[in-house]
Amino acid sequence: MNDRIPVIFVGAFRDATGDGGFGGQMYACRSLVDSGIGAYVRWLPIDSTMVSVPPPSLAVRGLAAARRVWSLLGAMLREPRARVLVFAGDGPSFVEKGTMILLARCFGRHAVLCPRSGILLDDLRRSAFFRRFVPTVLRAASGVLCQSSQWAATFRDVAALDPSRLHVVPNWLRCDDYAALAATRTRVRSARTFLYLGWIEDFKGIFDLIDAVDARRDALAEARFLVCGSGSRLSEALQRIQRLGLESRFEFRGWVGGEAKRAALTEADMLVLPSRREGMPNAVLEAMASGMPVIATAVGGVPDVVRDGVNGLVVPPADPPALGRALVRCLSPDADVASWGLEALRTVRNNHDVDAAWPRVLRALDIEATDPRASAN
Repeated sequence: MNDRIPVIFVGAFRDATGDGGFGGQMYACRSLVDSGIGAYVRWLPIDSTMVSVPPPSLAVRGLAAARRVWSLLGAMLREPRARVLVFAGDGPSFVEKGTMILLARCFGRHAVLCPRSGILLDDLRRSAFFRRFVPTVLRAASGVLCQSSQWAATFRDVAALDPSRLHVVPNWLRCDDYAALAATRTRVRSARTFLYLGWIEDFKGIFDLIDAVDARRDALAEARFLVCGSGSRLSEALQRIQRLGLESRFEFRGWVGGEAKRAALTEADMLVLPSRREGMPNAVLEAMASGMPVIATAVGGVPDVVRDGVNGLVVPPADPPALGRALVRCLSPDADVASWGLEALRTVRNNHDVDAAWPRVLRALDIEATDPRASAN
């Protein structure tokens, strides 16, 4: 279509790990670009992929941010009709992306912000600067994409926003990518292999998981924990496991992508993600799209997706005893793990497929859809 509206898209598009082990924000950006929304928009991408974990120095990050802001300015000058869509994280990422939103609004552009990190709540709690800056950015944005109704309520309260500017668009994925895994999953066993898929960082709860297994080691004698991911606390996690004598319970595979990730999703019976902060973890949706139930903490957008005793189990964050009880429950022959897995699959297919998400993004960008399928969502 020659009349597609240009959209400057600031997000993560490049696989910085080199092995396909990219995170949820990159998957969200890529899958959106490849979706049916492309019939209505002409993407002008500005890549903001995090280049390493832990992140580089502030000087290096500042220089990269300045280049991206300059790229935004250039794109807005070249494309007077362009809308702006900005995916933002926490900390310095939000400062950079918030500055972009403010700049876009100074140019009179329709600018949509999509905050994706639960750690932003910590920034608000700890920093007077963020308590002033975040509401300013939220109020400046033409619209805010919220990963759940709980996030919409949070942003409404933080910035006293009119609810009409808050667009709840649950995190999405391409369900067809996981259909084969869901079709071949064996559903007659109780959980024995638990998958942890994510960063090895404090806020992801990896140490809460280790402590839970240690406290219930006898009851979890038959359980195995497959850890797929990496991060700045990997060495410390391995050392703690060795010190506690749990080496036989945990297997670390590092970042997995492609067939290696598919193998992990097939091998495991249940995902466990005991995060202390989240936006809406993509790992949860990937597992559920594979027909796998989830043990997760009640943080961020998780309670909007995981329903306790229906498609998984929900536990409080930073509570290893509660996590241990949930793990033990899943080993019981009476646990309805098979039913949870089927319901998990239905939940994601009905609410989190990218084909249901992109029409909502299109409306947030104030672009009219002529396809009746888009108007129906």
